[in-house]
Amino acid sequence: MSDHRKVATSGDTALYTNMEHADPLDVNESVVLPPKAVPTPYRRPRDIRLYLSVSKESPESEHDLPLFTPLIMTEYSHGRQGMTAPFNSRRLSVTCIPVEAATASSAGASPKKAASSHTPISRVAALKPPNEWSVPGTAVRDCFSFVQDHCTQKSCDVEVELHVYDLSQGFLKKYSNELVGVETTGVYHSGIVCYGLEFYFEGGIGVTASGRTRFGTKYKKHRLGVTQRTVTEFWQWIATRALHVNQIHDYHPVRHNCHHFSNDALQYLVGVQATIPQYLFDTVNTLVKTPLGAAVAEAMTLTTRGIQSVVSRQMLSRVVERQCSVDMQLSASTACGVLALPPTAAVVFRVVEPHFAKRLLMGISPFLKGLIAKKLVKPAALEVLEQTADALVDAVDTIPPRLILNYVEMIVESLLRSPMTTWGPIFNSLRIAVLHRVCLITCAFHPKLLSILVLAARDFPRLLPDGRVAMLRLLCNLACSTHGAIIYTDGRYRDSWVSLVGLGLMDASAAVVYTAACLALNLSHSIVITTNPSLKRDMSQLNDEHYALRLVTLLLYNLRFRSAKQLPEPSFNMALLALYRLMSSNAVALEYVVYHSFKPHYSELLDRCESNESRALVCLIKTIENLFG
Repeated sequence: MSDHRKVATSGDTALYTNMEHADPLDVNESVVLPPKAVPTPYRRPRDIRLYLSVSKESPESEHDLPLFTPLIMTEYSHGRQGMTAPFNSRRLSVTCIPVEAATASSAGASPKKAASSHTPISRVAALKPPNEWSVPGTAVRDCFSFVQDHCTQKSCDVEVELHVYDLSQGFLKKYSNELVGVETTGVYHSGIVCYGLEFYFEGGIGVTASGRTRFGTKYKKHRLGVTQRTVTEFWQWIATRALHVNQIHDYHPVRHNCHHFSNDALQYLVGVQATIPQYLFDTVNTLVKTPLGAAVAEAMTLTTRGIQSVVSRQMLSRVVERQCSVDMQLSASTACGVLALPPTAAVVFRVVEPHFAKRLLMGISPFLKGLIAKKLVKPAALEVLEQTADALVDAVDTIPPRLILNYVEMIVESLLRSPMTTWGPIFNSLRIAVLHRVCLITCAFHPKLLSILVLAARDFPRLLPDGRVAMLRLLCNLACSTHGAIIYTDGRYRDSWVSLVGLGLMDASAAVVYTAACLALNLSHSIVITTNPSLKRDMSQLNDEHYALRLVTLLLYNLRFRSAKQLPEPSFNMALLALYRLMSSNAVALEYVVYHSFKPHYSELLDRCESNESRALVCLIKTIENLFG
C-alpha cells in the first residue's frame, strides 16, 4: 500500500468498534444498583380462535341494498357568518383609571366610581415590577441558581473530558478504501464535557447533559485534565463565543467545525498547552484531499450554507413577528394611558428559609431508605443526598457532577418504585433542585424523567392535593432556564402541559388553581419567546388544533364562566396576563380571541377586578381588540 493511502494519527485512535454505550455516571460513583433480571416462566397460550361467520346471501337487486343517510359536507367559514367583526376604532370603550399607592386600598371600587371622585389622581404606571427580580434581564441571564437570593461562585477541581462520536458508525473503517481510496478510521464529532454538561458546536453552541446529545450514546471518552474555573465563568465564555465566534453562519465542515470549538474550550478550561487528539483533525484533512472527499466536502458546504440560510430566514421572520407584537403592546399601552407594560417575567416558587429548603430536598429520604432495604440503592445514597442538599442550599454555582447525576437518578428510582399518591414529597424536593441550572439541564435530558411527569399530568386527579400543588410548582420552576422553557413547547409534551393547566384551573383547591394559572402564564411566555418557527403561520394552519390556541380557550372559559370564589383575584390576574401575552403575540391569535364563543365580556371583567393591575390588563386587552381586531 502506498504512503498516500494511510492516515497518520497521533494518540489513541477512537475506532467505532472500541466505543461503548457509556453512561454519564460511572458504575463506581453511582448509588443506584443495576436492576436484576427477573426470570419469567414460559406459559403456553390457550387455544383460542376467532371464527368468522360469513353469510352467503347477498342482495340480488339494488332495492335490497341497505339505505344509508348521506353525509353532507359543508364548508367552514373562517369569518363566522352571523357575527359582526369589531370595527377599528381609537375611541376606547373602557377607561383605565391609574391610582396612586395611597388610593390602592380602595382597589375594589369600580372604575366609574373612581372616575366620579373629585380627588386629584396623578397618572402613574398601573403596572410596576414588584422588585428587581421581576426584570427578566437580571433574573435569567446572570443567576445560575435561584435557590437563594444570590448565587455564589465556588471553584473546585472538575474533570474535563472529550466525547468522540463516529458519525459513520464504523462503515468508513470497513469501506474507506472502496469509497474514497484512503484508509481511515472514521469521521468524528466531538464535544467537551465538564460540570456534568456537554458543549459542542454545530451551527451554534449546543449545551446538553453529558452523553445525551443527538449523536447517540456510543462514544469514546478522552480525559484531558482538570479545571478550577467555575461554571459561571465558563458559561460567560460560552455566551461571548456564541455572539462573536460561533454563530450559525460561522460553522464550516472543514475549516471551523466542532473540533475547533472543542480545542478552544479545552484551552480556556485547562490551559493553552492542552489540545484535543490530533487524529480528529487528520481524518478530515486527509479525506478532503481525495477527489471524492473533496466533492463530498463541497456538497456538505453547500448543504450547510443552504440550511444556515433557511434557519436564518426563519429566525429573522420570528424576530420581526416579535417586534410587531411589542409594537402592538406599546400602541395599546399608549392609547389607554397605561404608562408601563406588564413585566415579561416568569413565576417561580422559591423557599426563602435555607433550613426549610433543605428539609424539602431531604424529603425523599424515606423513599431512599425503602429502596436501600430492597437492595435497589446503595446505602451511600443518603450521604450523597445530604451533600447535594447542602450544596444546593448554599447556592453555589459549581457542584460536583456526581452529586447532581446521582440525585436525579434517586428521584427517578423513587418515582418508579412508589405509588403515584405518594409523589408529593418527591416533587417538592425536585422543584427546589431544578432552580439550579445544571440540575435542570440534567433533568431535561433524562431519558425517563419527563415521561414520568407526562404520566403524572395524565393522571393528575389521582394525586393528593399537596402532590398536585407540588407538581404544578415543579413545572413552573422549569421556566428559570431556557432549557426548561423549551420543554414547555416541545411537541412531545406541550399538549400534556395545556391539559394540566385545564385540570388545575378546575380544581377545588385555591392553591392548585393559583399555581395552574401561574403555569399558564409561564407557558404563554415560552410560546411567545422560545418558539422558533413563525407562530402566526402555525396558528393559521392548525387553527383550533394548535396547543397555544387550546390554552387560549381554557383561559377564556375560566375568565368568563368561573366565579370570583372559584377563580380568586390572584389567579384571575395571572389568567388575564397569560391571555394578554398570547393574544398580543400576532394577528391570528387576536382574531381567534375576537371571534371565539367564549369572548370576554369586558364590563363583567371590570366589575370583578379587585386590583389596579387587573383593571389595567382588562383595559389593555380591550384596547388591543379595538385597535387591531
